[in-house]
Amino acid sequence: PFQCRHLLLEEREALEAETQIARTQGLRRLFEEAHATLDAVEPALPKAAPRVQVRYLLERGRTFNSSGDKARAVALFHEAAARSTADATEGAAFYRIDALHMLGIASPPAEQLDWNLQALAAADAATDPRARGWRGSLLHNIGWTWFDRGDPARAIGYWQQALAAREAAGDV
Repeated sequence: PFQCRHLLLEEREALEAETQIARTQGLRRLFEEAHATLDAVEPALPKAAPRVQVRYLLERGRTFNSSGDKARAVALFHEAAARSTADATEGAAFYRIDALHMLGIASPPAEQLDWNLQALAAADAATDPRARGWRGSLLHNIGWTWFDRGDPARAIGYWQQALAAREAAGDV
């Protein structure tokens, strides 16, 4: 068992919960606190399940990305994507797509479209509804990538697909 914010949980659950606490800290722009939370998880990583490792890498990467250190973030997102292939448990595709999605956000502009298209292909191929749920966000992001590249007509096409995906999921 692992001590998690005053709760004794199974180690995998506790470690995953800690990564999500770090995520909330990062969203609140409490980057030092987020890194400290992740620092506490880090010693358990060598023996942790692949899912824990991927979630740790995602949140460490998001914290660096949000605080402006894109180079460190991109390296962590690459590692998360690579390690996600070792996760054979249910729901693994969701986290693989998340890593590809973050590469589509944090990578240099010339690489963003490719990462987003890889993430979209993974979402389209997924059988897990949660993983397929990435489609709307990914289509939206691809639209912005085309817009930023100076092709608003192509951007609108992707945004229309994103809207259709959201509506089909009941999220208008």
